Amino acid sequence: MKDAPVGWAVTFDPPKSPVSWPESVKLNIPTPPPSDRILYSATPSTIAAFGFNITGGQPEAWNLATQKRLGQLNDKIKDGNNVALSPDGRYLAVKGKEPSSMQLWSFATGNMEKEFLSDEATLHLQAFAFSRPDRLVTQTFGATGGKFRRVLRVWSIPDAKLLHEFDTQHSFTHAQMAISPGGRYLFGIHGANKLHVFDLDNGVIAGHLSLDDVIADRAGVFRGMTFSPDGRQLAFVFSDTNSTIAFLDPATGKQVDSIAMAGKPPTASAYAGKAVEWLGDRGWCLFGGTVIERKTRRVVWNLDLHISSRLTARASLPGGWIAQGGPYNQKRLRFVPIPWDQINASLAALEQSGAAHLSPGKSVSLNLQVGELRYGTEPDTRERLAEIFGKRFDGDKISVADGQPVELKVVYNEAAGETLQERQGFFGPATGRTVQSTNVSMQLALGLADGSQTFWTDTVVYNPRSVTVRAEEANEATVRDAIFQQLLFTLSET
Repeated sequence: MKDAPVGWAVTFDPPKSPVSWPESVKLNIPTPPPSDRILYSATPSTIAAFGFNITGGQPEAWNLATQKRLGQLNDKIKDGNNVALSPDGRYLAVKGKEPSSMQLWSFATGNMEKEFLSDEATLHLQAFAFSRPDRLVTQTFGATGGKFRRVLRVWSIPDAKLLHEFDTQHSFTHAQMAISPGGRYLFGIHGANKLHVFDLDNGVIAGHLSLDDVIADRAGVFRGMTFSPDGRQLAFVFSDTNSTIAFLDPATGKQVDSIAMAGKPPTASAYAGKAVEWLGDRGWCLFGGTVIERKTRRVVWNLDLHISSRLTARASLPGGWIAQGGPYNQKRLRFVPIPWDQINASLAALEQSGAAHLSPGKSVSLNLQVGELRYGTEPDTRERLAEIFGKRFDGDKISVADGQPVELKVVYNEAAGETLQERQGFFGPATGRTVQSTNVSMQLALGLADGSQTFWTDTVVYNPRSVTVRAEEANEATVRDAIFQQLLFTLSET
């Protein structure tokens, strides 16, 4: 642990009214199409908005704890990507047509109550969030008067009266901001290292610090930061090959805890919700699905959802998740329980058992069996798989060597997949050419090499409906190679 920063004027800022969720939420709420987004407020709340996607729609707001519908907008919003929900569910802030314009919609009336400029007409609105039910924070940037400005502003709601203004050296995206549960402070991070704190109540800067100076050890790319529900901790998540969660005491600016884990959750790069959430006294949830048990500091569960709902924001509660699922036209919000009884029984069995067959400092053998291949060669495929699995075990401080009592058996096969249409670039025109994709399947089993005991099995099937080919020509061979490269990347992240 390192010393607190100089000039730090931040106090404990708990929520005005603590949010209370039941242990198990009996939830079954339809989310009408288009509903690719589930929107939660920036501070603790039981309210969510849905019924829209990045191109817009007619959002409706619900209190998920009571399953009561609060209202729906009468008209369609034109931008579903730049939106913010007030914690009481009364208002939806939407970026307007002009670069700096802001629209304020009411779920009570269904109408747009106000439209105003958050800056000069030519400057750009980059990010915004409700700090309280009656406070909105905006971040704008652009050239004006011969210089480039970045401005953070605090507005009263619903009259859109300007309360405070900060000239900032840096811009902050939504992922680079966190608002304390009580709504007083905005923490903004720049360059994954510089942390700036703004007192939104008094209009003053409350502190600056470099994370390098206060966080003892961290590695990887900054993925997000989240306050604990009581506001006593601020968690930062970094991940690359491995992951780190660093916990800061906002009142002192000191690091108070950290967790290091091998690998990173599969949704780390693109999940739309919070990077980390507290599961009461049971642990934490990373990226809406990876559960870390508090006592052991181990990953004990991963939520498995259909790919169409995997990246949609969820609410992680001590007993489970509020998650969207189902076919496109029949999606619903339901409660998915965390199987704590099963997890606790497994942890208890581990504590009572003898020495682990495989643990950090030990070695494992790889038994790689390459079956049917559409393209490529068996030696090259085996070599590249061995490299990926070797790196993955190395992240857990487990070496790979021949002749070990424990082995990972991998059976790899390829088959003909989907027929894909060629396009020039992501949004370019179709060429009229088609090419057949490759369907990859892998059976994995970890156990004793003599076959007397199996600890874990899994089946991986990879059959993408789109693939990016960086080659002079898109043919079955280059498509297969691109799919294999993507599979290797996916394996390296899990």
